[in-house]
Amino acid sequence: MVVKSTVAAPAIKPSAENRGKIFSSPDFVSIKALAGATAQEAAKVEEQNVIDAGPIREFTIDEFREIWAQYAHHQLAHNMQAQTAFKVATLEKVGERIIRVAFPSETAIMFFTDVRVAFSEFLRNEQSLPGVEFELDTLKHNEIRLSTKSDKEKFEAMREKNPALEELRKKFNLQIDF
Repeated sequence: MVVKSTVAAPAIKPSAENRGKIFSSPDFVSIKALAGATAQEAAKVEEQNVIDAGPIREFTIDEFREIWAQYAHHQLAHNMQAQTAFKVATLEKVGERIIRVAFPSETAIMFFTDVRVAFSEFLRNEQSLPGVEFELDTLKHNEIRLSTKSDKEKFEAMREKNPALEELRKKFNLQIDF
């Protein structure tokens, strides 16, 4: 026969008179205070990284777009989802060191988030752009650019770039839906 015994801990009710004792106890830990302390520590670490990286240089949005495209092409060749997220994003400089990055979907944001730390390190170490912050956003429905060209217009544009397409169309008797 197994006998269970329980020892009841003295209950401290958070009444007005006990609240002061509880909050002043050295064992009291507040989740809010921990989160605030963690955020402050992260800000200090980031600030120290910016200081350690050397002088901060100015940059234009066009220069940043070029760096963005270079990173997507060279560094993300093995990660097609992240590379696509980089290619479909729109960039806008909203502050001295703040870039608004708008993606067409939450999934693209997720793929960017996976490589965000590596991209920040690339900016800091290879491009001398420490401390660049990103505001992530999704494109509004009216901001997504859809092609308004007809099939005929698309074919004409491709044929201008490559005249051999007209020969192929004729040879195989292909009809473009006009």
